[in-house]
Amino acid sequence: MTWKRKVMRLFYLGAVVCLVGTLAVSSAAAAKVRWESYDEGIARGKKEQKKILVKFHADWCTYCKEMERTTFSDPEIVAYINRYFVPVSVDTDKQKGLAVRYRVNSLPASWFLDYKGEQILPVPGYVPPKMYLYFLEWIAEDGYKDTSLKDFLKNKKE
Repeated sequence: MTWKRKVMRLFYLGAVVCLVGTLAVSSAAAAKVRWESYDEGIARGKKEQKKILVKFHADWCTYCKEMERTTFSDPEIVAYINRYFVPVSVDTDKQKGLAVRYRVNSLPASWFLDYKGEQILPVPGYVPPKMYLYFLEWIAEDGYKDTSLKDFLKNKKE
């Protein structure tokens, strides 16, 4: 095989590797939280015995949009939520009864529920990605049952 053929083969191989790498990065970037309706999410949580994350938001809420843009678009957050939780999205303007039931008086707000739909913990307001991941881990690993979030994080670092 001539050196020109070898160079051409390497060139084509490099192009294929670049294309595959680009597709992998773009599909990872395109990953999103698979939000469900309240009723569907509660039913799935019971069926799969998975904890439920309920996100309360409204179209007019600036911090809701910011949280969607940052926290709920962070690849690590997206992967963690989709793996360990049933994600539920509730528009408080369209589902006022749910907002009242969960005593949502400011937005954004997140509620963590056990698989039976029992309330575990509310997290009010905008939460940046790194801090939100701490909440997700604390709830998913059942740390909330016997450890404060502060002690849970301290123990994880040790």
